[in-house]
Amino acid sequence: MTLLAVEHPDWMLDAECTRAKPELFYPEPAGRSVTEAKAVCARCPVQAECLAWAIRTNEPWGIWGGQTPDERGAALRAELDRVDTLGRSSAEVAAIIGCHPRVVVRRRAQRRAIAEERERLRAEATSIMQRLA
Repeated sequence: MTLLAVEHPDWMLDAECTRAKPELFYPEPAGRSVTEAKAVCARCPVQAECLAWAIRTNEPWGIWGGQTPDERGAALRAELDRVDTLGRSSAEVAAIIGCHPRVVVRRRAQRRAIAEERERLRAEATSIMQRLA
């Protein structure tokens, strides 16, 4: 019988989480606290590598590098917004940040949708103010 081999980055061998209960790092389904998992991450010698890997691979689940998926998403969006200037391509921005180009494309689409909604609301407010005047 052949088992599927899964390659892991070398830094994972030094991760503190390998000596902890895996369910600590996946609290979502059970609604458990993330405090204990974050404490393990805080003393981990490869926390930065772990967080970078989770962001680069767009890991949607669990605590990685001491951050929840929502925290990683917020950090990535902030970094994308900071770096995504000067007419760079999606691939260039992704290479700078260390994420997949699809993440950059999605964030750009989100920003466009937000800008369009703001403009729609401004126009609506202007129309209402003109009718009231």
